[in-house]
This record gives sequence, C-alpha cells and structure tokens, in this order.
Amino acid sequence: MKKKKKSRKPQNPRVIEHVEPEGFHPTPVDAPAQWDQLRHQHYQQYFGESTSVLHEVSSQIFRIHIHIFPSSKKLKRNFTTLVTSGMSDSAMKIPKKLDPSYARREIIMYVPDYESKLYSLEQTWFEKILRYTAHFPFEYDTWLGEGHTIQNGNPPQPITEGSLLTNMFLLPPIYEAPEAAQIQLDDTPVKLLWLTFLTDAEAEYKIENGYSKLAKKFTHENFPRVVDPGRKSII
Repeated sequence: MKKKKKSRKPQNPRVIEHVEPEGFHPTPVDAPAQWDQLRHQHYQQYFGESTSVLHEVSSQIFRIHIHIFPSSKKLKRNFTTLVTSGMSDSAMKIPKKLDPSYARREIIMYVPDYESKLYSLEQTWFEKILRYTAHFPFEYDTWLGEGHTIQNGNPPQPITEGSLLTNMFLLPPIYEAPEAAQIQLDDTPVKLLWLTFLTDAEAEYKIENGYSKLAKKFTHENFPRVVDPGRKSII
C-alpha cells in the first residue's frame, strides 16, 4: 500500500519533498471554454506570433498545452518563449493567508531558438518538464509560487545529458512587463511563473540559507534569462 503524501517545510519559500498520495483523485476543471482563447490572445499580444502549440493529447489530471513563440526583432526577444496553457483552468489549494489571485498560474520559460526547433522530432526535455511542473500541484494536492523548488526526479536528474541543472526553480517573471505577467480571464486573474533551474549545490544552499540569500548571488551573467543547460554552478 502506498503511503499518504507527506511534506517537509524547511523554509518559506520552500522546498517540499513529496511521495505519491494514496489513490488518485482527478482535479476538477472549472474553467469556461473561452479561457483557452483568452490565454492565446494574451500570449500573442505580448510574446509575438506563435509558430506552434504542443498539445497534450491525454492526461489523468487535465491537458497542458505549450505555446511556442520564436525570437522576434520587433519585440526585441532573441530567444524562444514557451508558455503553458491549461494550468489555470483549475485553482490550486493555496494557504488562506494568500490573496486568491495566486491560486491560478501559468508557466513561462525561455530557451535558445535551436532548442525549440527540436520539438518536431520528438518530445523534448522542456516539454516534459513544463508539463510535469504544471501538473505537479494538482497531482500532489499542493501549490506553487515564487521561490519554490521541485527536484527533477528522486534523486534529482539533469534536465539534459551532461547538465548540472537538476532542480526546477520558480521565480516571478521579472523580465516581463506587469501587464504581460498577469492574464485576465474574464473576472479571474492568472499570474505567470518563470521556470528556470538550479544545480544540486544551489538548491541545497537555498534550503539552508533561504531564497533571498541565494537570489543575491545571481547576476544577469551567471544566472541568465534563457536556460543554458551547460551553466556552471554559482555555489
């Protein structure tokens, strides 16, 4: 028999260790049908023309689609932007002290243009990780917010072969304008989370010292906006 889900909260913001919950309870989807189109319109407005949408055909929870926006000279974006669509169809179970606007999220990530061109050949590392992260709070009956970290497997595995990056790290979308970072779905606000990655050493430093102290070590040079699987650890 599987054990019930347990968690450890060393800090806040936190790293949470999970085991699978007993049984499976599908997450109710309470989103109007037009929300998917509203998200798409918002993304097109701020991230450019989408060249493709990676559709999730089936899921035990709900489907997470990934919109791909290539680099744009007009928008001064020399990288590919990936944004999920579907995570905000259900509200996460956030702590009561938080504003309700934090209950619904979508995830944004930035990769080099050459990485996004691989999607036509096979399911890429970023597609798997984006979907896993978006499903995570509903599968484990928890929530995700700024400063939260999720291990890429247990023990943590590299996001790609040879990479030191082994932990998903969620941050506020600091590179986006405030109006781009929040999606309005009818009367319901949805906030974006920036997905990036940490090494084992960086994740351990965060657990021991807290999110704020780790963030102070980051610069635009040693912790770039665009994911670099070959990035060295700053710890």
